[in-house]
Amino acid sequence: MKCPHCSTSISPFSPAIMGPSKPGGARECKQCNNKFSITADKKIAVIAAVATAVVGFFVLRPIPTVGPALWGFATVLVTFLAAARLKKA
Repeated sequence: MKCPHCSTSISPFSPAIMGPSKPGGARECKQCNNKFSITADKKIAVIAAVATAVVGFFVLRPIPTVGPALWGFATVLVTFLAAARLKKA
C-alpha cells in the first residue's frame, strides 16, 4: 500500500493501518503526516474472497481441528490485502 499523498510504502500491518483511526475515520501517514482513509474495492474483494475460499476448501479444510479456523483467517486476510485502497481524507 502507498500513501496517496507522498507515495511512501505503508505496510498493511503498520500502526497507521492496523492501529486506531483518528476521529472521522482518518489515519495519518508517518512520513508526511497527511491524513488518509481506507476504502475497499468491492469487486476485487468478492473475487479474492471466492478464490481464497475455494483454494482453502481443498488445502486448509482437511487439517483437523485448526483447519476451518485457519481457512477463515486466511480468507479474511487475503480479502483485506487485495481490496484495501488508501485515499486522501
